[in-house]
Amino acid sequence: MIDPARCKLGKRVAGPAGFWAAALDPEAQRLYCGATDFSIYAYDARTLPEQPSLTLKGHRSYVTALAFARQPKLLVSAGFDRQVIGWRAGEATPAWTAAAGALVNQAAVSPDGAWVATAQDDLTVRIWEAATGKAVRRLEGEHAPRTRIGRNSTLHSAAFSPDGRWIASGDRIGGVCVRETESGKLVHKLDANALYSQAYFDNPLGPNISSEYEWGGVRSLAFSPDGKLLFAGGMGPADQNSAGLDGLMKIETFSLETGKPVFGVLLEKSKGVLYSMAVHPVGRWLVAAGGGGGAGAGGSGTLSLWDYAARGADGKPAPPALFPSAMVVRDFAFSADGAQALLVGMEKGLTAGRVEAWTLGGP
Repeated sequence: MIDPARCKLGKRVAGPAGFWAAALDPEAQRLYCGATDFSIYAYDARTLPEQPSLTLKGHRSYVTALAFARQPKLLVSAGFDRQVIGWRAGEATPAWTAAAGALVNQAAVSPDGAWVATAQDDLTVRIWEAATGKAVRRLEGEHAPRTRIGRNSTLHSAAFSPDGRWIASGDRIGGVCVRETESGKLVHKLDANALYSQAYFDNPLGPNISSEYEWGGVRSLAFSPDGKLLFAGGMGPADQNSAGLDGLMKIETFSLETGKPVFGVLLEKSKGVLYSMAVHPVGRWLVAAGGGGGAGAGGSGTLSLWDYAARGADGKPAPPALFPSAMVVRDFAFSADGAQALLVGMEKGLTAGRVEAWTLGGP
């Protein structure tokens, strides 16, 4: 279904606030967008009207994570207010609310929809029963607690394997842990340190002033459909003379049979952080999106379509097909039929949300 030669931007609509997270209810074909004004906005994914059809209010800070569980038809949201909230499909009143205990950066739903996992600022992965909000288990203790210059680390990302047996988590300094979902037992500890940059240099603003910057981390994770590969996304080496997100987006690939890195690719001319990744439901394409490319709230984004099994004449992985976006893309969801990627993000700052519908190819 994916054909880079036919990939193009379709409709584009402005949102009432910056968008940080996306999830799709495939049955109702409703796109949910988590926003920086603490709300969740729902759109008809088929038509993308200018105005949302439903607004959910219950969070007290940025809504940074969304996941839709097909069974029991429930949206789970989380954010910087340390709350996890369950919403019945199409309803504006929470079905349940739970205390997360820490800021939540990302959420993932298990393949059967029974569980939702949250990647949190306190270096824990918490797993919740989607239907009730009951805390099922807490996974912790394997990620390094500090960065290389002594700052607190955090978990940026989480993903379930296609069979739900494993769960992966990624941290600020490039560490990835793969655990058994049921027991929490560590299966692999992977090193994606190519997604972390650190610099120390004299500040041109004055003598004897130095600057320390850290960028990147494992911002997105995705398993291949056969469960043999794990993809980790983020940003490659950054410009040592800039405080902005000026490195190129990068994908690292690991074998889950050996626990070793297999290959990595840089997204040429695509500066910023690869915030979201997912393997397309049909075929062997990894779809990824992100943005950044400059200090401050501005910047640009990129949609990437990568046939990760394709090889060039030299035997190396074929490069991804890249498509520029006018916004910093924070997340995306596939349409119900898989024909589109619905991208959400921010164009000029935290108050300028956008949704873009990209056609991924043809039949």
